[in-house]
Amino acid sequence: MDVSQLPAGVYLVRLKTMDMNLTEKFVKMK
Repeated sequence: MDVSQLPAGVYLVRLKTMDMNLTEKFVKMK
């Protein structure tokens, strides 16, 4: 995925979503 083609806002939202998903998986594993 080429980040430079994405608007900064969309990129930040994607980062947040990915981070939340990772956190959920981490919490479920515990």
